[in-house]
Amino acid sequence: MAHLSPDRLADSALGIADPLTAAEKNHLASCAECRSELGELSRIVDLGRQPEHVTPQRVPTDAIWQSIQVQLASQATAPATTEPSAEPPPAPPTIAELPRRTPRLRSWFLVAAAAVLGLIIGAGITTVAVRDRVEVTSSTSLEPLPGQTGQGTAELLRDRGRPELRVQIDAPPRPDRYREVWLINTDGQRMYPLGVLPDDGRATYPLPPALASQLEGFNIVDVSIEPYDGDPAHSRESQVRGVLPA
Repeated sequence: MAHLSPDRLADSALGIADPLTAAEKNHLASCAECRSELGELSRIVDLGRQPEHVTPQRVPTDAIWQSIQVQLASQATAPATTEPSAEPPPAPPTIAELPRRTPRLRSWFLVAAAAVLGLIIGAGITTVAVRDRVEVTSSTSLEPLPGQTGQGTAELLRDRGRPELRVQIDAPPRPDRYREVWLINTDGQRMYPLGVLPDDGRATYPLPPALASQLEGFNIVDVSIEPYDGDPAHSRESQVRGVLPA
């Protein structure tokens, strides 16, 4: 038999109308071209039904939608006459106004949807790539202090120009205590609390404004074990510690 029509492939991808006949299924099993087209259409439908797999970063512009509507209208309608008309042509219908069973309309709509989806996914990938372009300016290993266990890393970052400290440690939390991350000055007297460390041992903290340009001696990264006593001062019990290069 001849190749399956675009309408039949679109119907199969959308799961509407009558299922494929035995003859159509046999042809699909033996025709790589029809299987490939059906696979592409099915992927478009799946992405449309599972939006959580696509993170839209840019909404298609009005011009894109108008272009799609014009192209859909050109597929859905045919000129009734070749005689010139004194009246201006009607405005192209919106997607909601287009007939549902116009020949070849469904397959063309899927192609148009694929084009828009490609724009959205492409914008998302670009945004993620830019977002993940984080500069690591220095790093240090975090080692356990006497009587403690665990290890990890601390990295000084610049995320789009903003200074941050990323801490990752593999060390069990204490059920009756919490952990806090500090930057301690090499003079051993001054320190900044950056925030509570989650139980999974991974977090990123913005640096205090005073340290935005340079650490000025606050090079010691310390993870302390704090009691729930309401005292904001360092408990003087540390789990791991490391020194960032000056």
